[in-house]
Amino acid sequence: MIREQVRNDVAMTTLSLRMGRPAGPPLQAGGDEILAELRVAGRAIPLRSLDPRAVGLPRTFDAARKYVYEDPSFTLPSEWLEGLGDLLARRTNPSAPIWLELASPSGNLVLVPWERLLALRAGVPIFRLPYSPVQTVANVQTLDVVLCASSPVAKEGIDLGRVISELIRSAFETLTAQQRITVHVFCDAAVVDEIIGQQHQLLATFPRHRIDIHDPRQTPPGLFDLPVFVPSDGSPLPETSAETPAADSPWLRWIAQTLGDIGVDGVHFIGHSYLSLGNGLLALAESPTRNSETRWARFISPGEIAQFLARVGAWYVGFSTPARNYSPMGLRLLADQVARLHVGPVLVHDATEIDALFGAALQLVVDPSAYEAYRAAWPQSQAWPTFYCDPTRTGSVEAMELANLVSYQLTERTLLGGPGGARILSGEPVPTWLAAAQRGLERSNAELLQTRTTEHSPTQKAAQAGVEAALKFITSIIDKNM
Repeated sequence: MIREQVRNDVAMTTLSLRMGRPAGPPLQAGGDEILAELRVAGRAIPLRSLDPRAVGLPRTFDAARKYVYEDPSFTLPSEWLEGLGDLLARRTNPSAPIWLELASPSGNLVLVPWERLLALRAGVPIFRLPYSPVQTVANVQTLDVVLCASSPVAKEGIDLGRVISELIRSAFETLTAQQRITVHVFCDAAVVDEIIGQQHQLLATFPRHRIDIHDPRQTPPGLFDLPVFVPSDGSPLPETSAETPAADSPWLRWIAQTLGDIGVDGVHFIGHSYLSLGNGLLALAESPTRNSETRWARFISPGEIAQFLARVGAWYVGFSTPARNYSPMGLRLLADQVARLHVGPVLVHDATEIDALFGAALQLVVDPSAYEAYRAAWPQSQAWPTFYCDPTRTGSVEAMELANLVSYQLTERTLLGGPGGARILSGEPVPTWLAAAQRGLERSNAELLQTRTTEHSPTQKAAQAGVEAALKFITSIIDKNM
């Protein structure tokens, strides 16, 4: 219900896509088609349905797995794009962004690079509609961001030194004079010395910021020890191929233990991705100090990533992919699955094009007033990101009553209105437990809002009231112990 209210706001332009049977004659015998609807100023405008085969959409996730280091030949009919462009040009505000919604049932529409297919015809930024309207509570003047980077030898090599340096430089360049950022670098042991060499030049150019490079070769003995899984019949590792349970990833364990009691604002991953059993997976080396397995990378699931973000208190997550990512479709699926589990911005971009648009996207993550710079950079880019974010960041829903409602509820059912929230917003280091508590409360409120409806039975309404009371109680307990 809440997502329906967001996309129906009169200030927004929403392009909704879903799989289904068309009302008129089908384009293909017996199969579903891609049904499209444009919503402008609260008015729904049906668009011509699309044949999934003509778009290039794989019929199943299993079929999508066969594409390695490349996408299918995705395309949209020129007549369809022209019709969409004409409708967008006739809007009262033709410079307003487009919000893309993959509505239920979405099937495997998430595999398609919609931003790339629509960017030139749209001419304005395209954002993904978030799965929750809850806005995260954070101080954006002092930022702590984890940069986790790995190039497993089982996949095509990534120039981690270049990518890490350019990402950090882009972040430093786009922050305002009042903002300070600490980047915590966690990467393969093989590139640590190269990153240390680049660190000095970056800090000489941007002295107000900080870079902490964590060397996995200096970790306590046994931190990366893993029980090695070897099939008794000598067969390859299974597709999910984790040597240990996913929740015990040596990468995530290393980061969490190194950070200790200090929470962070964001986590940005650099690496390959994979698609298996209907899940997008992040592909890393076996461990930060061991990268020798040529058959299989080690994978981290969307659920693991979401749990890790909550554990370290992060409200932002980003993914940078190499030009020849092992599974581009797997990355899109991974980002969407994380966005369904995480409250806060989710950004995906091509690490070969760290241009002005990427820098503007980072700035927009922390500063809603940066939308105009993002819009100006959009037509100049060739690497349009996938960007899930709160519509209030672009000024799309300033008058929406829902935004005010959510903000009011957060003051009662999260730490926003009390001493805990004041500590988070103070700019001082935030304990991990406090940041994690706020992220957990935000997630619980998001789930509550997603199920809110006036059609509940008395029993359901009572259960909902009980959840609200529980969240308020938890909030009060935390505030009393600040």
